Amino acid sequence: MSKKFHIFSDESNHDKSITNKGDNINIDNKGLSREYVRSFLIIDTSCLNCVRDEVENLEKRYFSCQGSEPKGKNLFKLSEKVGLKNLSDGAANYFFKLLDIIDKYDIKIFLVIFNKFEYVINKSVEIDLNRLSKKIKCTLEEDKEIKYSFAKYFENHYSNRLCNALFKEKDSQTNYRIKKAIHDMNKGLKNHKLKDYEYIVGKNLYSLIDDGIVSFNTKGSYKWDYTFESKVFLDLMNQDDNRKITISFDKGTRVSAVFKEQLISRNIENIEVTEDIESKEDIFIRFSDYFATFFGKLSRSYSNSFKLKDFETGKKNYSTVESIPQSWFALDETQFYLAKRIGELINKGSVILLHGILADTPIGLKNYFQFISDFKEFSDYQAVDNVKLSQLNNQRLSETWNTSYSKQGIFFSPYDATYGALSENFGKS
Repeated sequence: MSKKFHIFSDESNHDKSITNKGDNINIDNKGLSREYVRSFLIIDTSCLNCVRDEVENLEKRYFSCQGSEPKGKNLFKLSEKVGLKNLSDGAANYFFKLLDIIDKYDIKIFLVIFNKFEYVINKSVEIDLNRLSKKIKCTLEEDKEIKYSFAKYFENHYSNRLCNALFKEKDSQTNYRIKKAIHDMNKGLKNHKLKDYEYIVGKNLYSLIDDGIVSFNTKGSYKWDYTFESKVFLDLMNQDDNRKITISFDKGTRVSAVFKEQLISRNIENIEVTEDIESKEDIFIRFSDYFATFFGKLSRSYSNSFKLKDFETGKKNYSTVESIPQSWFALDETQFYLAKRIGELINKGSVILLHGILADTPIGLKNYFQFISDFKEFSDYQAVDNVKLSQLNNQRLSETWNTSYSKQGIFFSPYDATYGALSENFGKS
């Protein structure tokens, strides 16, 4: 007999279109994010009533004084670049109890954390793998390293000149304009010792365009099409055809329509999509929203920590190697046990982070929570100062980063996780 599951899905950090107006990419505006997040909450249908009762009781205890719909965005105050540091005890306890429900009923949470610069690259870059294989005398079947490097280099160093070229309908001068923008950006890296590897990456990206291996099919803006999150989730779900699955999406986007198209194209018959549901009318959509919002805001905080440009002064800081601030480790006892609990559920496979090629943020978050979960008690954690905690986390991150990207066919030095993939060893890995 087939097991039956119901999936509930919501999103956060969603921009219906990625644009450049007034020499400013909208995803870097204050309050917006470089990462799109969609949660998929998978519940055995035999547990639905029990889960509903527990979440309803939890909402009543925490939101009884509010007349409006309970919303994660109002509860989880995760701003700036400090991670969990500003999360209140009430919000931390609320999320901890949600995690208890996840664990108690063997619920799975899949979180798709997708970088928006990668989305722009996927929509604009065309790569001639045959020509590239001839150039490096090595047969390549995938273009992941190239797309990773363009996405990361552009994310870190984009200029007004690049934006004006990247967010403009393609014409005969498009490739020339982007090539010149890369040349100008690279001049700014040349005299900074800590950016030596990224300077090499920039030279290689320039050469790829100059040699006709990479070309750009740019657009005035890049409308979000919901294909990636649908595809990456269905790739997992399709591994077990012996389940009957019903999925419900939050109302307000085209994701359910795209999801249905994917089901038809793959001839998948064991998954049914319901009508979209308003979160204020359905407690399970709200349950999913809590996770999308929490990890959406935390992803924004993590990503903001690595921005080289200070958007208030307009200046870039090339004098240091990027790492999350020590404030990420200045946790009180409640915040520590919340982070530890998340790490434990990641280790258990209850919380799963899915991502694309440029996965620095989800890999970093996973590493952070797993690092904290290694401490048995808060007293053990407190015994280590924040500087040392930051150093230990970064050491662990280098190994995690190398392992995670190697699985995708993207190779780095195991001793340096701060530069792009197209180094001097490109094609030799």
